Amino acid sequence: MRRLFSTLLFLIFCQPAAAQSPEQIQIQFELDGLERRFTLFTPENLDDFTGPRPLIVVIHGIASTDKLVIEKSSQTFNRLAAEFGFVVAYPNGLTRAWDLDEGIASSLLIPRRNDLKFIEQVIAVTAERVQVDSNRIFAAGFSLGGQMGFALACKRPGLLRAIATVAMPLPGFLQDDCRTGPPLGVALFHGTDDAWVPYNGGTFPIGLRARDNYLSHEHTVQYFLRRNGCDADLFETRFFDEKDDKTSVLQRSWTDCDDAPVISYTIIGGGHAWPPEKQVLGRPFVGRVSQEIDAAAQAWALFQTFE
Repeated sequence: MRRLFSTLLFLIFCQPAAAQSPEQIQIQFELDGLERRFTLFTPENLDDFTGPRPLIVVIHGIASTDKLVIEKSSQTFNRLAAEFGFVVAYPNGLTRAWDLDEGIASSLLIPRRNDLKFIEQVIAVTAERVQVDSNRIFAAGFSLGGQMGFALACKRPGLLRAIATVAMPLPGFLQDDCRTGPPLGVALFHGTDDAWVPYNGGTFPIGLRARDNYLSHEHTVQYFLRRNGCDADLFETRFFDEKDDKTSVLQRSWTDCDDAPVISYTIIGGGHAWPPEKQVLGRPFVGRVSQEIDAAAQAWALFQTFE
């Protein structure tokens, strides 16, 4: 098991980084005595759009970086930013991890850091450069980055209008924080064959031991239906099964809610991956990567419904 986990980390670290461009820059600043950075994508045609612009904060998973998550999401957010006129910030976690200020995994991090404060600062620094619409700030996160998205939304109520999480349901230690607050749009993507973060709930593995409980995908869906005042009996379904990739996707959308819909994407046969990322790691590590949907595009489909 130790060799398998070490190989997994090696392969993740060796993924190619995104190329830099005038639109995509790295910004560094000091926070609480630590050097922090994030990558900011600002479309060169942003001036063609009027008024304050939406901001999407894309949060990488464990053992990844701000640069790598751009490739993991197939640069879709950047392409959509140019088409629809928004900006994208990619925060970088120290030691390739996130400190949620709760949970066993966070308690083991060295050095400890205030990542909620860090991402708030990322948003503030972005707003100094671009006219950001404070009512249209969103977050999308993969795996541990999804936990960070939940923490931002629930520990800083009102900061985010909606979130999208891939391969990560709600952590158990955030249930109390998320129970109340303004309506929060939610898109939840999860593969039924995810071996790292099982679809039916359990514990999140860090290193060689399992740490921190999280809810099942379905429990998380029902949790946010209650929070957002949705009519659980009224939802629309859509099924994606056009690619010969041994996966399919069931989309369920609840829109009869208090100003914030809930959307579930059950990726049947999908593993611990961001669809449709390139299969860098072999199936024994992450499982199948579905090509049926683009999670970033589907996340934006939710985000753009907010005005």
